[in-house]
Amino acid sequence: MEVPGAQSSLEKVYHGNLQANKMVSEKDMRRKKAFVVIEINTAFSSRRRRDSVRETWMPRGEKLIQLEKEKGIVVRFIIGHSVTSKSILDRVIDSEESQHMDFLRLEHVEGYHELTAKTKTFFATAFANWDARFYVKVDDDVHVNLDVSLGAWFIGLDVEHIDDRNMCCGTPPVVFADPWKESKKFTRNAAKKV
Repeated sequence: MEVPGAQSSLEKVYHGNLQANKMVSEKDMRRKKAFVVIEINTAFSSRRRRDSVRETWMPRGEKLIQLEKEKGIVVRFIIGHSVTSKSILDRVIDSEESQHMDFLRLEHVEGYHELTAKTKTFFATAFANWDARFYVKVDDDVHVNLDVSLGAWFIGLDVEHIDDRNMCCGTPPVVFADPWKESKKFTRNAAKKV
């Protein structure tokens, strides 16, 4: 999701070109600059999926911080809280967060029937915290090739020549007996997730 209108007004603030009749709130001034904010939608029961994402395409520790500082690419798992305050589910996520530092906790009660509200809350929270050109949501069962995907999605490159199994996939790539036929099926299934 690109937010061009908000980008232009904030750019004026950062370059000192404030117009006399425009007031900018302190909240807008505190937003961190980023190129893209990537949210990975997750649930309390998805620890194995989060570990898989960390082991494959999401940088960890200092590399995650470096990606954010040098490239402006912010990647976070998003999750709300349980119905019961400070439950065992919340404590497990707090423990995982202290270990990996890759969560964005939302003011949202987790639940399967609340996924739309969770996504809406993410975009509002991300916009409040980061001044980004793009805001992206993916599920925790999607594996992204950041080099290919970001180049294709955000810069607008023609990627027809790239094998679509390398763009993103819910499961590790598989060698198919009939690559053309299976590639079409894969593309349809991947597009549903993205």
